[in-house]
Amino acid sequence: MSGPALRSASKSLSADDEVFDLAARTFRVMSAPMRLKIISSLCEGEKSVTQLLDAIQTTQPNMSQHLASLYRADLPHRSGILTPRSLEPAHRRFPVNPRSPHAHPPCRTV
Repeated sequence: MSGPALRSASKSLSADDEVFDLAARTFRVMSAPMRLKIISSLCEGEKSVTQLLDAIQTTQPNMSQHLASLYRADLPHRSGILTPRSLEPAHRRFPVNPRSPHAHPPCRTV
């Protein structure tokens, strides 16, 4: 293979490499059991941090650390602020990001 055919093959390998790199980064983020629990819980529907804490039974600092890792991987997203009718503080809700190309397969797997 030479000339244009070689350049074309190089471009497709480069695109494949990007896909594999994205998959490796996603799997690295999801390698923590706590993050898998968070993703599994979010696959059931939107939840506030308080609801996640109740469902998963961990500390707020631990939850924040794992949510930050998930945000960097673009797995969950914030859909806004929900203010309950009571005097409770506003809660942020964290659904799985539907725009993330790798969000739904983990939901099916977990």
